[in-house]
Amino acid sequence: MVMIVGAEKRDARVRVGKHMYAERLDCAPRDVYTIHATDGFLLGYAEWYPRWRGYVFRPDSGLVMSWDCCLAMSRFLEGCNAAERGLR
Repeated sequence: MVMIVGAEKRDARVRVGKHMYAERLDCAPRDVYTIHATDGFLLGYAEWYPRWRGYVFRPDSGLVMSWDCCLAMSRFLEGCNAAERGLR
């Protein structure tokens, strides 16, 4: 679960930077998010990676991101990881 200022914990959509949003999928034991461009195009998935004990972004093939989108994604993953640590 992601803690974003100004958003409910379980919102279906969470803004990720200026050009993306995340939709939470109901998966157990940890949340999985589909990441979309603002036009709805699927960019990839944010999911728990057990080996690194943290959330990672798995982009779809051929995805190209600018530095500001990479930074926004990094901050989103950081929020996911902080929320995960808060649950333990």
